[in-house]
Amino acid sequence: MVEVEPNNSALSANGPIPPDGFTSTLNVSDDVDFFVLRLQGRRQVSLTFSAISGCTTSLTNPIYAQLTLNDSDGNRIVEGNVAGTQTQTRTWTTPRDATEYVGQIRGLTGCQTLVKMAPVDALITGPLPAPSYPRTLSVTAIARVAQEAKVPVTATGVAADEDRVAVLWTTGGCPAAPDETASGLTPGATLAAGLYNVTLQTTSPDRAGPATLCTWLNDTLGKLQPLLRQQTVQVGPPVDADHDGSPVGADCNDGNASIKPGAREVRGNNVDENCDGRVDPFLCVPATVALGTARSSGGRTKIKSLVVRHVSRSYGVRLRCTGGGCRRAVNRTYSAPRGSKTVSLTSRVRGMRLRSGAKLSLRISRKGYQSRIFTYPMRGGKTPSRSARCANPGKPSTFAC
Repeated sequence: MVEVEPNNSALSANGPIPPDGFTSTLNVSDDVDFFVLRLQGRRQVSLTFSAISGCTTSLTNPIYAQLTLNDSDGNRIVEGNVAGTQTQTRTWTTPRDATEYVGQIRGLTGCQTLVKMAPVDALITGPLPAPSYPRTLSVTAIARVAQEAKVPVTATGVAADEDRVAVLWTTGGCPAAPDETASGLTPGATLAAGLYNVTLQTTSPDRAGPATLCTWLNDTLGKLQPLLRQQTVQVGPPVDADHDGSPVGADCNDGNASIKPGAREVRGNNVDENCDGRVDPFLCVPATVALGTARSSGGRTKIKSLVVRHVSRSYGVRLRCTGGGCRRAVNRTYSAPRGSKTVSLTSRVRGMRLRSGAKLSLRISRKGYQSRIFTYPMRGGKTPSRSARCANPGKPSTFAC
């Protein structure tokens, strides 16, 4: 790649340089040629800086061409000089992520130089890829911990033995920049990636107070990354007013010992006993009803069959017939035979000829469940209409379901 003018500033730098390298020619005495170099992360690379031509000997200036290479943070990575046909080689290891470097060549007029990288497959000739790993920490802590308790700290997305987690507990907020000499930030106090229990202890045993965990990440070059995570927890004697074993913060009602995480949830009482954030309604009985009818003379409706399904001996099926044509003997409560899931009432109602306005109703109930009420009004020999409603245990009012 031969330089393309103008390239006398970092903003107009040529590149990224390709596998065949970057050739620079210094045209005037104050010329500076800038180039961009992009390299894969975690590679050992070598940069060769060679004089090609025009770098004539001068007693007043023994340096004919000078190269410097800085990383994206402005840190000097490579520095070298060549004269005549000299060649300089510099070797270093790139950090974990792919990195962009900006180089510059300056020197005597007419000096032509070549910059090449090895290995070639370390070069990136397009845009930089996204970071190869997330620099994140997951800090898990409950809202209130005991006077002396362990809080788990998890470093995720980092490779063990390559990055280090720096932690610092404070009684206030996290500093904008970490203090390398502060407790928890010294090299011996950093933690390798993994799961740790950090012990918190209040200096006032009878009083609670906040503690803030500040976390940074030490990269492979030993440089602290910006603040990654901040979490504040309450340290001090746990409050458990109802003595049910669940402290305030975890207990959603610290004034009632029957309400706590893990308690048995009672359906239909509009109380959240187990502190899961919801109240459980009554279950509804799953029964269904099948009624068979036919038209009869005189505008009556003849009953042919009546069957209730999806019930057992624990269910009660209360049948009522009101109006002209009803047999009063059918008005009673039935249950399914042992081992059966069906209550057949056909033998009880078959042959009844009900006048218009008469009603058949069935209430299917079970202890602790919502009842279902099915009603069939007769309509002058036409197919009866049907309605289905529900009622909560012990409540006379019904509602659509």
